[in-house]
Amino acid sequence: MITRALTPIHPGDQIFTSYGGIYAHMPRSERKQKILQDYFLDCDCPACKNDWPTYNDILREHIGSISKNKQLVEKLMPFRERLLANMYDIEAVKAVLDILYKEVNKHPCEEILHAEQYLKSYYLGKFK
Repeated sequence: MITRALTPIHPGDQIFTSYGGIYAHMPRSERKQKILQDYFLDCDCPACKNDWPTYNDILREHIGSISKNKQLVEKLMPFRERLLANMYDIEAVKAVLDILYKEVNKHPCEEILHAEQYLKSYYLGKFK
């Protein structure tokens, strides 16, 4: 089995696994009910604690979008050019995520979700 992290892991960080009911696809009330029913746990992940919106809401409302942060957008522009030239440039996506995780303090972030979805598709072989 291969496990890949979508978020940075630093020395000493605790690593968690998902029990299903990912916030991007299921509202908090449904997630909490499912996890309680299946695992007898009351989830207190950041998405549940802060009642993060679903992926569709994030995309529709541009929640957490960095588009107004001109300096950050400029910093990411070279990677956009790389990806336009080669959509399989996985290192460019990883570099974008690294920059976003260092500079974005508000989660969820629309651009982080896009990059994570890209990595999921790549690692699941949907680009091959």
